[in-house]
Amino acid sequence: MNPLQYELQFEASRYRRRQSEKLVRPSVARWWFAEMRRVVDQALDWHVGSQPKPEQTTLSLSPG
Repeated sequence: MNPLQYELQFEASRYRRRQSEKLVRPSVARWWFAEMRRVVDQALDWHVGSQPKPEQTTLSLSPG
């Protein structure tokens, strides 16, 4: 096992960019859900065709 402790540093510009992305996310989420609502509202209604004719089937069970 290595007894040394390592320090991880981040670039300041990269950190600021991540902070600004957090501010943008709610607007992106609002846009996404608005688009999904629009797609659902414009979806076509599917009409079910006629019901199939009933089919007589037999089930033979073996005794025991």
